Parts: sequence; C-alpha cells; structure tokens
Amino acid sequence: MEAEARAGAVSAETDKLFHELLYEPLGNPLVIQLLAAFWDVYHALHAELDEADETPTEIAARHRRVYDAVRAGDAEESIAALSEHFSGIRRRLTPEQS
Repeated sequence: MEAEARAGAVSAETDKLFHELLYEPLGNPLVIQLLAAFWDVYHALHAELDEADETPTEIAARHRRVYDAVRAGDAEESIAALSEHFSGIRRRLTPEQS
C-alpha cells in the first residue's frame, strides 16, 4: 500500500486485502462476510460519492497506524486508529447539512 501511495494511488484491491488480512485472525467468518458486503455496497456507490479528501500518502499512513497498533497489541490505539481511518468514509457517506 505504501509503495502504491508513493506511485500516486492506492488500489481498491490493496485496501480490501488489508482489511481482509486484518480481520482474518479473528476466525469469525461473519466478520469477513460483512466486510465483503461493505466493499460491494461501497464500490457500487463509489461513483456517486464525493472525491476522497485524503491523499494516497495519507490513506497509507492511516492504514499503517492501524497495522502498528494491532501488531503492538494496543487495544486503545487500535480503536482510535480504526475510528480515524473510517472517518473519511463516514464523511463521504454522510450528506452535508445545509
């Protein structure tokens, strides 16, 4: 992902793979199925959403923060990193209030 970001774009496939690998150790097939359903819906809506307000480098950095926190076994930092990571998606999915 970081190499893709340096090249100018993070692919949807790489992003999806990151999350599959992140949640796979839970051993919960329902989580993996829900993740797949999320990706299907998100990418079906992708064309209708505002452009991402993060650069590829920022996207990779958010994923790195999640990875580092999970790898360190830091539950509090993992929660904070995941919340920050998904904030961009939440902003894109939430209509602006006028």
